[in-house]
Amino acid sequence: MAVKRRYRLILLLITIIALMFSGCARQAPMDKSATESIQEEKAIGFGNTQTNRNHSEGSADNDDSGNVYPGRKVIKSGAVDLETKEFDKTLNGIMERTKLIGGYIEKSHITGKNINSGGKVRNRRAHFILRVPEVEFENFLLDINTLGNVISRNTEGKDITNEYFDREAHLKSLTIQEERLLEILKKAEKVEDIIHLEKELSRVRYEIENLTGTLKKWDNLVSFATLEVSVYEVYEVTEARGNPTKLGRRIERGFKDSIEILIDILRGLLVLIARLLPFTVVIVPLVLFVLYIIRKRIKVQNKKSDINKE
Repeated sequence: MAVKRRYRLILLLITIIALMFSGCARQAPMDKSATESIQEEKAIGFGNTQTNRNHSEGSADNDDSGNVYPGRKVIKSGAVDLETKEFDKTLNGIMERTKLIGGYIEKSHITGKNINSGGKVRNRRAHFILRVPEVEFENFLLDINTLGNVISRNTEGKDITNEYFDREAHLKSLTIQEERLLEILKKAEKVEDIIHLEKELSRVRYEIENLTGTLKKWDNLVSFATLEVSVYEVYEVTEARGNPTKLGRRIERGFKDSIEILIDILRGLLVLIARLLPFTVVIVPLVLFVLYIIRKRIKVQNKKSDINKE
């Protein structure tokens, strides 16, 4: 009898363990399907736009395409300062390469004249505001480097992803509100109700227009990066100078620098004299006239003093 009881207990334990494993196996796919249905409901419904936005951003950040921030809204901008001996060639190169990649010139401004005195003086300047496709922005910056000597360069990226999706969600909400107001307006019979609904409808439509305009503007800024390019015409480009170690080279470098400074000072004096020449035409005769009057008065006073003495 004792042996039979032991066999019964062993069979009972085996049965309980088998039921436990079968219950876990059945419960796992049920939980998985429930989770998937919840996620699908969240993705379809409009009730929780913040959850939808965060879910879309999370999936974008983990994209396998290799891009660090795929799907994000980033406004790229930059500025480059160039100096060149071939001013016209550099400008033509900038304009041609901008058109080649599908960009356009938003604004341009050129000042100065091609004052060429013995091939030494050039003072023209140009400033461009370029809009280039965002995908070509980095390559375009590299191309710009070949058109002149880069003396300054900076780039910037402004991430507006959160602001963009917030306004987009608000726009969807306003669109639904507009549809509901139109449905209610069709059923309204009282004049007061109709006037109130029309005012509310006008307000909603005004907000929709503002948000639509903002989103379109942001789409354009994201799709086309903004690059400001300044070009300076020079006789000699700026070169990076190393620190000479030998005394002879240091003396030679210092002598050349002193001569260049002296030449710049003399040029400045010549320019100052040229600017003062028009004033001397008026000032010198006036000074001579005043001196003439003063001398004449002195002579008259001397004559009067001589007569009084006699």
